[in-house]
Amino acid sequence: MFVSVLMPCLNEEGNIEATIKSVLGAFDLLASDSLSGEVIVVDDGSQDDTLKIATAKSKEDSRISVKSHERNQGIGAAFWTGFDHSRGDAVCLVPGDGQIDPVEILRYHRLIEQVDFVVPFSINGQTRTRFRRILSWTYRKIVNMTFGTEFHYTNGAVLYKARMLKELARVRRDPGFFFQTDLLVRAVKAQYLYAEVPFRVDVRRTGRSTALSWRSFRVVCKGYLTLFAELNL
Repeated sequence: MFVSVLMPCLNEEGNIEATIKSVLGAFDLLASDSLSGEVIVVDDGSQDDTLKIATAKSKEDSRISVKSHERNQGIGAAFWTGFDHSRGDAVCLVPGDGQIDPVEILRYHRLIEQVDFVVPFSINGQTRTRFRRILSWTYRKIVNMTFGTEFHYTNGAVLYKARMLKELARVRRDPGFFFQTDLLVRAVKAQYLYAEVPFRVDVRRTGRSTALSWRSFRVVCKGYLTLFAELNL
């Protein structure tokens, strides 16, 4: 199986090199299990040296390619830009912040032969602050109650069958933080099959996450209401 790892990043100069290295290491580790792949870094308008570092790494290894947005468009937009340039049988999101060990999700790659997408859920939530855990729990409850789903987590390193993504992309491409929840809910409603698997998350090495901001909150609310209207109205 050939997997395209999409790596959106925004001002991750302190994390991007190590994160790229971890994905390539995962490919090497799982090569004996018939896994190979590519890394597509999508710089979403960074103001630091993220793009410069990623470009330099791409010249060292042909498995790495780099795309960029001149201005910040959102993690969803970066994901879709990467997807449009991907070649994999399957596609996986690994953000450039280094909080996800690629092995934790790529080791389940054979499940894609049986289902259409694989959804990881964290088993070491104590690495996050209490506030972050409460927020995540509340968000998940609202999503599941609204759309009749039973996900344990919706914002992790989901592994998708590329064919399914192509079909769903024809309907909608959410550009913001809600894009992954949007995809998972619509995939379930379209009766695609999925499996949930346990995985571990790491703590951010350097920098600050933009996930918890008023701008992100507004974007998520807009995505939520749009999906609700699409499915119910």
